[in-house]
Amino acid sequence: MSNSVKVSVYCSLLLYILQWQCAGGASFCSVEGASYGNLEAISKSRRTTSNKGVHEWAPLVGVACADSTYERCYSEASVWSEVAIKHGNKSVDSESECKDLCDETEKCDVWTYWPNGIGSDIEAPARCNICPGTVLSDKEYCSTNGECETCAEFYERVEMSAGNATCVSKVFTFVVRAKCCDLSGRLEDSLKFEHSPGACELFSAAPENDHVLAFTKGGHVTAPKTCDATVWLPYLESIKEIPSYAEDGEEEGGGCWISGHSYGRIEDGACSDAKIIAVHAQDSLIELGKTQGWWATESDLDTIKFDSYMGDDYPSPSDCLDACMSNQDCGGWELANEACVLKSRLSCSPTLARSSILNSFAGVNGCVNPDSAIPAEANA
Repeated sequence: MSNSVKVSVYCSLLLYILQWQCAGGASFCSVEGASYGNLEAISKSRRTTSNKGVHEWAPLVGVACADSTYERCYSEASVWSEVAIKHGNKSVDSESECKDLCDETEKCDVWTYWPNGIGSDIEAPARCNICPGTVLSDKEYCSTNGECETCAEFYERVEMSAGNATCVSKVFTFVVRAKCCDLSGRLEDSLKFEHSPGACELFSAAPENDHVLAFTKGGHVTAPKTCDATVWLPYLESIKEIPSYAEDGEEEGGGCWISGHSYGRIEDGACSDAKIIAVHAQDSLIELGKTQGWWATESDLDTIKFDSYMGDDYPSPSDCLDACMSNQDCGGWELANEACVLKSRLSCSPTLARSSILNSFAGVNGCVNPDSAIPAEANA
């Protein structure tokens, strides 16, 4: 085999692999179990601090989904969404299909794929009408193992059952297999339960200063249109659930830092914006910040010193304080979502303000006495 043929075969194989990877699922920066700017989904779970920060809907530019016996998703979406009309009354069956819809839709920056229906955060939809007609209460139903019960008893058992059974499978079992539901001539319309509840939401990027990701149960997936170019995360937003520093006994700083605050952010209420002079975080978060433009705000990216944390390590409030105190140009610092950001000195006051970023800590270059709750402002 000649070298040119080998090169041709190699390139064809490489192209095939790349196409297969792109078509096989979500992009490498997709976030499992996360929804984007969706208050309805967030209200069902308050298990993490990150959920509480999403208080605005992200701009929704399109929806694709199907009607079913338990939800009229397409009928509602097709009133306003051109994406729904173009896609038709049919489910979205994969992450890659949802991504393709985003690629084809103008102003789409982010997509969320909901395999169990929009807003579901459990393995089965939250509500399920297993009989879209009339329950044949007195009729007897016998399972394949020979156990018999009335349809009324079976209805109650199926309706209350937990586990991984989806609403679609419950309806199929009750209506088709058990024949416990009288559809009264509405068979054709009612059999819309054959549609899976898979759905896709398309968003344009949410406001800069609000958290947009919330982590809940379920198989839903959120991702940007492109991993290396789409600016979709607000400053120091994280693509994973963030551990609480309270577990490490560092919630209160004894006069050296304060939780729920930022340093040198005029939009939060500080006297002025401070420039970023250094970032201490894991490589992946540093690179994410470069993609999202976090570190370039009010700063020259070339002048920022980046210090990488390795493995599972990430900076704590005390680490961030030590880093600031060892840097003569540091006037204060903020720690949020595992990134320690050192900032320049300010000649005005106040330098600290209530932060718009959740799970955040801030301090100045130094401490006051341990009995004080607020770090010193005089060191700026």
